[in-house]
Amino acid sequence: RSTIELPGAQLALAQAVLRAARAADPRKPVVAVLMNGRPLATPWLADSMPAVVESWFLGVEHGTAVADVLLGDYNPS
Repeated sequence: RSTIELPGAQLALAQAVLRAARAADPRKPVVAVLMNGRPLATPWLADSMPAVVESWFLGVEHGTAVADVLLGDYNPS
């Protein structure tokens, strides 16, 4: 890759999701979940999103595991 920014239209997607969530219910919690295998420069996410979770690549159950933790179905402690 030639840059360490979010690839493709992913930044625009994150911005649209945050706008839509705030328009629907400003109190609704929004979390950006980064699933990647290398460091990323994400200044807009860090400044604008209420929460950012960095999960790297965790295998075939990656998405399920992260969702279980975020939704409170599993406590990793």
